[in-house]
Amino acid sequence: MITVKSECYCALCRNKRTVYAKRSLSLVNYLLAAAFTVALTWLLWHQADARGLLIYIGAIAIAEIFILLRRRTGLACPHCGFDPVLYSRNQATARDLVIKHLETRQEDPNVWLARRPPIRGASRRKKNKDSTREIIV
Repeated sequence: MITVKSECYCALCRNKRTVYAKRSLSLVNYLLAAAFTVALTWLLWHQADARGLLIYIGAIAIAEIFILLRRRTGLACPHCGFDPVLYSRNQATARDLVIKHLETRQEDPNVWLARRPPIRGASRRKKNKDSTREIIV
């Protein structure tokens, strides 16, 4: 079975989060749309009718739209507000949304008692002059 959610890390704050991974309709969705179409066609016209094909196409279109919208709205990080799709299109708008999201989170008293802070500083690597190995501070 295809997993609907996958775990990833935010590109900005590096917090672990889950993302809705389903990209399109599966066989189960097509079968459910067909069952819905048969039931609705029978309720409306009390027999099989060719107009049911229009209902089937509409049900598939609506299901596809909901899956795409759910995937798109789930991409933004809940911790820092970073949206990778918006960042690839318009970096200034993405930066402004992250700043606005962090300001609203700072005003919320429940955030500071949460397990994860709103944003962590990225770890920096420094080279030791005496060694060839990198040390993470």
